Amino acid sequence: MALAHTILALLAQRSDSGYDLSKRFDEGLSCYWKATQQQVYRELSKMEPQGWVTFEKVPQEGKPDKKVYSITESGWTELLHWYA
Repeated sequence: MALAHTILALLAQRSDSGYDLSKRFDEGLSCYWKATQQQVYRELSKMEPQGWVTFEKVPQEGKPDKKVYSITESGWTELLHWYA
């Protein structure tokens, strides 16, 4: 569960796509935590049905739509519960 909570903490700072979240892991957390792009996407796909995150599809020209994820109230509750 630690990966999900780390993603929630990152989304608490700002909404992001799965790709951008994995870049934030690489750029800012890699000395503490390593998460591949696949792990981030897999975790996001589990978190959405739990109601911890929601996403908005953003159209891109010549590419598939980008999903920009945001933390929900339920996600905040889970993050604070985990943190405590």
